[in-house]
Amino acid sequence: MPRLLAAAKPPAAALLLLAAALGLAIAGDPARPARAAAEADVTFPLTRGTLVTEKGRFRLFLEFAATPAQRAHGLMFRRSLPANFGMLFDFGRTGAIAMWMKNTYIPLDMLFLDGRGRVVGLIADAEPLSEKVLSPGVPARAVLELPAGSIARYGVRVGDVLEHRMFGGG
Repeated sequence: MPRLLAAAKPPAAALLLLAAALGLAIAGDPARPARAAAEADVTFPLTRGTLVTEKGRFRLFLEFAATPAQRAHGLMFRRSLPANFGMLFDFGRTGAIAMWMKNTYIPLDMLFLDGRGRVVGLIADAEPLSEKVLSPGVPARAVLELPAGSIARYGVRVGDVLEHRMFGGG
């Protein structure tokens, strides 16, 4: 995930609600690595989307990363991600997008999406903690990160669609 700017501190209640909704540990949990306070305080709105493939329609809970701070933080420091959860990164315009797995402890599948939510590129089973730059080599507007194995489980192929409000649907 690209690392950009630190975020201003959001209300503590928002962080607690998000952590509770996702079943996540929160800052101060001894099981989590030490990190800067600004990183611990990045929060994400929880949205819903539907991934449409030849195998069917799959409803997903999605954390939405639209600000530079949210995109920079992404799924770093997480120890787990439920099967029907993911993070949707909105880059605001179509162009070259590159991600990485620095400080990301869980293997992920990445779906690169165009401005209509159509899958234009796939990266399966990204290696945790790697600083290798990952890109499908085609322009995209957004990236959907899901737990590793999701591409196979949902039968995702280039041309499939994520229905979500950012694309005018879902």
